[in-house]
Amino acid sequence: SAHEQRNHFELQLKNARDEEKECRSKKDLLTNRLASVQSRLNALTELQDAGEGLFQGVKALLKAKSSGEISGGYRPVLDILSVPEMYRNAIETALGASAQDIVCETEKEARSAIEWLKRTRSGRATFLALPMLRPSDAYRFQDGNIPSGIHGTASQIVSADSHYDQVLQMLLGRVVICEDMETAISALDSLP
Repeated sequence: SAHEQRNHFELQLKNARDEEKECRSKKDLLTNRLASVQSRLNALTELQDAGEGLFQGVKALLKAKSSGEISGGYRPVLDILSVPEMYRNAIETALGASAQDIVCETEKEARSAIEWLKRTRSGRATFLALPMLRPSDAYRFQDGNIPSGIHGTASQIVSADSHYDQVLQMLLGRVVICEDMETAISALDSLP
């Protein structure tokens, strides 16, 4: 009947309006979240550009590089690694001060930067000249089996351009990421 059809369409209209209202609420929530994340990203980018949190020598060298005062392919380790968010704290802890080591293309670049730091009394930095790196073998689990509670080696979890594989292996190849301390202690028996 016409009455039933009308009731059916009114119900559909009401449901569509309710859905529209819910979608608008979700959109507003996501818009606010996006603005918050964008704001945080902008603040972090500004801190990174200013070298905030970097050691004095590292900060000075990177500033000199960007101003053209010194030339070379200097990059801090933290800039060449891509770390999944859930592992960020573990990787930062594992790297410690090495996160600020400066990766460079040649031994000559490293020597040049060290001389510049000395000459300008700008501080110190640790340099990782790619051709000079000799990483130890990364941990491999017996028969390729990864025990329960172990996520893998940090070098498997973190990614970097293949050009920097030696840096990744040297700093993180022998670091095992575990679910908890108990797992880490029991994992010691399965590691070479």
